[in-house]
Amino acid sequence: MSSGYGAAYADCVEQKFVKRTCAKEFKAFIKEIDDEGNVDFDFVANQFNFEPVEEVPDPIVRAYRALCEAFKNKTGLALNLGFHDQHDDGDRYDDINGAYWWVDGVYQRTPAGEKYKDDIQRCSFVQYG
Repeated sequence: MSSGYGAAYADCVEQKFVKRTCAKEFKAFIKEIDDEGNVDFDFVANQFNFEPVEEVPDPIVRAYRALCEAFKNKTGLALNLGFHDQHDDGDRYDDINGAYWWVDGVYQRTPAGEKYKDDIQRCSFVQYG
């Protein structure tokens, strides 16, 4: 079986939107990452691409889940943290490189997706595999 590039997309939101929407939970999530010392934001984002998330300390995972739950309760959208490496896994023309926040539930605009449509960008990239 050969490998090649496959198209991917994400409905991205800027970190400042996440922070503005759930300031308390966002601050707690970032604090857990900073307090750990052995990991950084990009490492955590990359690890959330895998199930189960084994390399991220439990306090960070709990804070992330609390942030996602608060975001869902406030917006009606499912929040996710992802990571894409243009150099190793994609292409220089990708809209994404590094950690990114994306939401689910806007492909066919839900009432929540319609309400926040100006804060959501559809980004595309390729993935090698």
